[in-house]
Amino acid sequence: MRNWLRFLKDEKGTETLEWAIIIGIIAVGAITFIILIGPWVTGKFQALWTSISGT
Repeated sequence: MRNWLRFLKDEKGTETLEWAIIIGIIAVGAITFIILIGPWVTGKFQALWTSISGT
């Protein structure tokens, strides 16, 4: 029982876990943003290619 209480009170590694969660949220946000903006960027490049090629 003492070992269990000592384990619950131990705060080693909690900062690492917090940083991992923050980095995970940022990564998910960045991936979502890239997926959502992808079609817009593709459309801009296609419009540019069309205007350059004159077709």
